[in-house]
Amino acid sequence: MTTDGLRTAGTAFSFNVTHPAAKIGGGLIVGYQTGVNEPGSLNAVAAQGLSGTVLTIVMNPILALSVVAGALPLSPLRAAMIDRKMDDGRPSTGFTHGYGVGASCFTAAATLQYNEALATKSCGLMWRIEG
Repeated sequence: MTTDGLRTAGTAFSFNVTHPAAKIGGGLIVGYQTGVNEPGSLNAVAAQGLSGTVLTIVMNPILALSVVAGALPLSPLRAAMIDRKMDDGRPSTGFTHGYGVGASCFTAAATLQYNEALATKSCGLMWRIEG
């Protein structure tokens, strides 16, 4: 990293160096989502994911949307609490969507809720910031 804050060639992507870190773990990346369901989503309707520019909390800026249990930034309870505070509390509606390990982060497809009884870090969140 240079003194003016610009990334130099050969600098590895990492939080607090090339990407902003989050106090709860991991950090934030910005990307484009095409409208397909987020990784791990149990939503039966194939095209109800976020569409447009999104802000996503991830554990690793290189691996990004991992779906490995224990390797994501949030437990289902924490993801649900943030989603309820900012949006509607449901992982596949509104402008806040959950992603992660299907059976660990979410309950059955019929209910489409966060599986708040599990404590493993098996969820992440993404927010639409521009449609």
